[in-house]
Amino acid sequence: MLSVDWNAPIDAFDEFDNFFDGRGVDGVYFAFHKSQQFLGLKKFPTFMVNDVIKEPNIEKYINDYKIHLTEIFN
Repeated sequence: MLSVDWNAPIDAFDEFDNFFDGRGVDGVYFAFHKSQQFLGLKKFPTFMVNDVIKEPNIEKYINDYKIHLTEIFN
């Protein structure tokens, strides 16, 4: 599982006419995921927070992360 933070807005990852061409966060980390798969590791859903400098919302990030972990490991 990747847990990443970006100052880029979520739209930069999800919109086809934006910087990452709609590939999503896992498209950015595709090579990393494939190298882990080669080693026999299982992929878990990635956790990402956005706009961490421009519009930080630490309490929301922590709460969302707890929910993410609960959904995966419960």
